[in-house]
Amino acid sequence: MKPVKSALILMLIICFLLTFSIYAEDQPFDCGFDDEVVEEAGDESGEEPEIIAEEPLVVTTCGQSPGSLMAQQLARREGIEVERQDLLTADYLREKFEADEGFRTLFITIGTSGKGLGAAGINMDDEEKRINSIIEEARNQEMLIIGGQIEGEERRMDRGDERSMHIVAPQVDILIVHVGANKDNYYTDLAEELGIPIYYIEGTMQTVDPLRIIFGLAE
Repeated sequence: MKPVKSALILMLIICFLLTFSIYAEDQPFDCGFDDEVVEEAGDESGEEPEIIAEEPLVVTTCGQSPGSLMAQQLARREGIEVERQDLLTADYLREKFEADEGFRTLFITIGTSGKGLGAAGINMDDEEKRINSIIEEARNQEMLIIGGQIEGEERRMDRGDERSMHIVAPQVDILIVHVGANKDNYYTDLAEELGIPIYYIEGTMQTVDPLRIIFGLAE
């Protein structure tokens, strides 16, 4: 009888395992995480939402430094339709808009050049009035405004540079900042206070990286 009992016990075990496996296939595997909790954790990843800018782009400078030329060249290299006007005016923005040729994004570089200001026959009082007027017109046209301190510490050396920074930075939608110009965390603190997305670069040529993201060109 012992062989019969052993066979019977084995058959019962097999039947139990088959029944359990069939039941398990019909049930979702529970790993111990609630679906809602996992989704909420993903929403709290801390990643900045991408802001996709539109072309064409117009670049100008607050302080007549060479940064605007650099920004134009780097944007053009990425295939972005761009125009540079170092003495850009609100009237010009309005004329382009009324001709159905308006710009969709404005890039203002931060930092001054005494030589550049002298060549243009203007001072920082003139620059402040001009920049404020073009920002006002850009807002009227619902343009995206980027502020860029892309030249680093050499454009954070004097009162002119500080004034350029204080004119532009608080008024923009996005900041691109060279880490060499942020040693006192001015831009970091401002961005946090005003909720401005900020991209940091370690060299002027790296300006292309945030531009790719902002214009939706990043792979």
